[in-house]
Amino acid sequence: MKKIIMYALILAFSLPVSYGARAAVESPEKILEESQELFHKNDHDGALAALKKYFSKVVTEPKRKVKTRLRFLAIAAMGRIYLQFKKDPAGAIEWFEKIKKTEGLTDAEEDILSGWIAAAQDWIKLGKFPDAKMGEAELFELGKKYYDAGLKKQKFTVDQAGAADFSIASTYLVPFTVQFDKSPKIGEALFMMGDMRRRLWTSNRFWSENYYLSEAIRRFPATPLAVKSFEALREDVEFAYTGSSGNHTPQSWIELLDVLRKMAKGEDLKLPESKPLQKP
Repeated sequence: MKKIIMYALILAFSLPVSYGARAAVESPEKILEESQELFHKNDHDGALAALKKYFSKVVTEPKRKVKTRLRFLAIAAMGRIYLQFKKDPAGAIEWFEKIKKTEGLTDAEEDILSGWIAAAQDWIKLGKFPDAKMGEAELFELGKKYYDAGLKKQKFTVDQAGAADFSIASTYLVPFTVQFDKSPKIGEALFMMGDMRRRLWTSNRFWSENYYLSEAIRRFPATPLAVKSFEALREDVEFAYTGSSGNHTPQSWIELLDVLRKMAKGEDLKLPESKPLQKP
């Protein structure tokens, strides 16, 4: 009898603890925390695997409340590891195309993923130096020169008069963003690329501008650069979802724009979740 009672007590105490431990390990927040630790240890493959696990888990749990900010940062972190650390734009395209098929994504997340796919395609198509002799300063200055020229020719945002200049500017600015990611001018280059893409209706459908503009906001929060990037992105999103019957911006975009607005103005820097995954 004593053995039976002892067995029952052991069972009563051990099973809940075991289950609780597994639940804690498998919780999305715990997985995200693990990815951050791995990233800071320069284990980029491990961090990417954890991020994939986190994102796959949160978008397949229908009853889970959507944490817009963390999910946005997780997408950005996955894209950044693929592009800047693994130098694998093809891998980024393959993964983001795969998760775009997930039913649990919001409209905003689908658009953000399309932006990262377009950015990876930019890396493949335009990421190499147009001239092997070109350095950081020359690439930036030529890109800015043609960007400014395109702006002068446009009479309104989607006027195609500046298309040729913007196209030339991209051939300098994309390799600049690829090769000189730590340059003090990287933020301005990201803004110019995003601004050009939103001004070209032929590129606008691919949502590439939201990659460049949202990265400028994420990487340089609480700066004038972030504020002007946010205003450009907000205007572009509202334009894309406005038709003859009015503005139909999805609720998920309204929520993400609010997250990005706070980030741009530095209103969320005191929040605990503003620190992880946000470093350049």
